Amino acid sequence: MAMFKELVYPFGLERASKAPVRASEKKGKLKYLYNAYTLYKARSEDLKTVCKLRNYDVRGMRDKFLFIYHYFMMQIHQVEQVALYYTLNLNEDFVEPLEEKEVKSLVKSSVRAYYDHLEDKTKGYNYKNETLIDLLEITEDEQVHLKTIISKDIKYARNNERRKASRRSENGLTKRQKDKLSLIERVQELHEQGVSNKQIAEQLEISLSTVKRCRRAFL
Repeated sequence: MAMFKELVYPFGLERASKAPVRASEKKGKLKYLYNAYTLYKARSEDLKTVCKLRNYDVRGMRDKFLFIYHYFMMQIHQVEQVALYYTLNLNEDFVEPLEEKEVKSLVKSSVRAYYDHLEDKTKGYNYKNETLIDLLEITEDEQVHLKTIISKDIKYARNNERRKASRRSENGLTKRQKDKLSLIERVQELHEQGVSNKQIAEQLEISLSTVKRCRRAFL
C-alpha cells in the first residue's frame, strides 16, 4: 500500500487505551497528543458520517475508506476478526461494495502495520487531519458534521462560536458562575497558545486539577 505510506508518517503513541497521553516537547514547543483510544473512536465515527453524507456512494475511493477504517478498528479493538467484522459491515453499506475477498486482501497491510507498531512504536500509521481531508476529499460542508477530522479554520471557528455562546449565556448568571466561565475561557486560550497545564496553573495561580477540569468543560 505504497500510496498510503506516502500520506502518513510513523508515530509513537502507546497502544490504544483510555489512559491519557502526556504532552511532549518538540523543537521548543509543546505538542499535545490525543488520548489514542478516544481519537481512533471519534475518527472512525467521522469516516462513517462522511460515507452517510455521501449516501454511501464512495466509488473511486472505497479502498481508501476501508483501509483507514480497518486500521482504526484494529487500534480500537486490537483483534483481527473484530476489526474485519466492522470493516465488512461498512463495506456492505456502500452503493457498490467490494467483494469480501477483496476487502480481506485490502486490509492485510493494515493488520501488518498494526502488529509492526506493537513491536516497534516508531512504526505504524498516524493520519493527520490534513491528510485525511485531502485523501478522502472531505469538503468543508461535510466537516461541519464531523468531530475530529476538520481543518484548522473550522476548529478555530468552532472555538470562537463556543466563546460567543458562553458570553451570551452569561446573562442572568451569578458572579461565581461568570467567574467560572471566564476562567474556563482563559485556560482554553492559554492551551491553544501551547502553554502546558502546569504552566497555566502557575500563571493563573490555580491547581493543576482545576486546569484539567476547565479543559474538560471546554471539550
